[in-house]
Amino acid sequence: MYGQINTKRRSRCMLHKDKLREFERWLVGQGYKPQALKDYEVLRMTHPRHKTVIVWAKLDATTHYTTQGESGIKLAEWLEQRKGKDR
Repeated sequence: MYGQINTKRRSRCMLHKDKLREFERWLVGQGYKPQALKDYEVLRMTHPRHKTVIVWAKLDATTHYTTQGESGIKLAEWLEQRKGKDR
């Protein structure tokens, strides 16, 4: 189901800065582990069987962080789960 999420049509700046730690806790619950950050990164998490999730801070973005590729798919999965809990 989540592999079918079309990230090309979605904005890559979907993670509000206030929700970064909540997203990080969710990833830890999924088996991801934090890694050392590189340039412009605010979050880097690895998993033994999945691709690395990376969240960046864009210089011109004031309220949201950005993702792309597999990171965007994991973010979309988390956002869908959050939406289901808000109902």
